[in-house]
Amino acid sequence: MRPCNITTLLLASISSILTGICGVFPVLLIRSSDRAAFDAKILNRWLSFATGSLVGDVFLHLLPEAWLHSEGCSLPWGVGLISGIAVFLCVEKISSLYDADVRAQSNPSVQYNDHVLQTKPHHSDSFNCSQIIGYLNLAANATDNFTHGLSIGVSYLTSNKCGLLTTSCILIHEVPHEIADFVILLRSGFSRWAAVKAQLLTASTCLVGTLSVLLISSDSKDAPTVLPFTAGGFLYIALVSLLPSLIREKCPKESSIQLLLMSLGVGTMHVLSSLPA
Repeated sequence: MRPCNITTLLLASISSILTGICGVFPVLLIRSSDRAAFDAKILNRWLSFATGSLVGDVFLHLLPEAWLHSEGCSLPWGVGLISGIAVFLCVEKISSLYDADVRAQSNPSVQYNDHVLQTKPHHSDSFNCSQIIGYLNLAANATDNFTHGLSIGVSYLTSNKCGLLTTSCILIHEVPHEIADFVILLRSGFSRWAAVKAQLLTASTCLVGTLSVLLISSDSKDAPTVLPFTAGGFLYIALVSLLPSLIREKCPKESSIQLLLMSLGVGTMHVLSSLPA
């Protein structure tokens, strides 16, 4: 990787701030606390494009770039890839660990012969559990944004082009993620403005992650490891976090549209990665 200079620091910081600002985007789309107010088809189509973009960036840009820096040594390359997958797995576990437990408390139900029988919780218990969901979601979101900041910092230390591509991929997949987080906050009792402020606060960890990488890791010897780390994280997001919800689509027409958008995402990353640095 190249040394960190003022230009790199400025571009990486702007990218991190843009990633944080996308937390305000749901306010423009959601005018109700009900998630159904936003068309699920639109979300899934956006996720399809995001999945293709992430996979395309991994295999058409990040991994080839990492291989150029590896000097024939594949061990750091593999360690970085596995580390990226492992770290993003931990982030996913943090955000989902509480989900089943708290959701069961806030909306208790019993499953019998494939039918869900709802039971009505005490009002105050439901309110407290909803608040817990909101605050725990903010904590998980802060951790997620920090790892995105690490990815942005690593990419800009490689090249401005690599940084811009990484930022583009993060922004593409973060929009539907931020919409879901915004709805959770609204349903947890946050006002629209309070939810926006909370989203922006957690987004600040993205800038912290970026600055941490820029100030600590500017040694070119780290390139064979840190680029695959970003690739591993993106691969996990695409194939584990995003793809399963798309696989559940039963409508043939909608499935075809999603596949087309995935291909478009891969193609977009191919075109962008082919541009001169």
